[in-house]
Amino acid sequence: MQTEQIKAHEEAKQALQKEIRAHEQLKLQFEQHKKLLDNLQKQLDILTLEKATLQTDKSNMQESCGRCPPGWFLVNTSCYFHSKSASGVLKNWHDSRVDCITRGASLTVIDNLEKQLNLFEYLPKLDPSMRTLWRKSRGIWIGLTDIQTEGSWVWLNNVTLDEGYWISGEPNNSGLMGENCVALMNMKSPSATWFDAGCNEGMEWLCEKELN
Repeated sequence: MQTEQIKAHEEAKQALQKEIRAHEQLKLQFEQHKKLLDNLQKQLDILTLEKATLQTDKSNMQESCGRCPPGWFLVNTSCYFHSKSASGVLKNWHDSRVDCITRGASLTVIDNLEKQLNLFEYLPKLDPSMRTLWRKSRGIWIGLTDIQTEGSWVWLNNVTLDEGYWISGEPNNSGLMGENCVALMNMKSPSATWFDAGCNEGMEWLCEKELN
């Protein structure tokens, strides 16, 4: 009986070692596949950004063709007005929206990654080392708000936000009055440029309208 127990123990030990080796092999294969996928994702991000850069350069070359009003810039199929190019005046979110309406436009809607990347390439960028010292007055209002329902972000075209490009820690709805309007601030990453702010804060703004 003792001999049989020793034999059974050895067999169990060998079976366990076999399972451990199989597990380690699967783990190695998983890590290799993950590394491959990460590299492919990085290449895709680079190509997407290069595409956006090329499209922005193309739009800049077309700007003088009369497709957008003077002082506006062209990106793909839309004309944009960045308030900084005109007067440098800061407005709250509501007044910024009114200004866009008077120009036959609306505060911009950024509803896809391609548009986000294009605007990141065109608009001014801040030094990312200033992140801890940032002033929200340097932001640019866009047409996104959760005024109606806290936490439910809705574009001015009544489309609910699907995917956001928030700066780390945003939105945070800080302060006694809360933060119900969204602005962007270009720093290091095009996938992290948005933040929520009090709608009465003064900022620059970005209008958008279709081509003439």
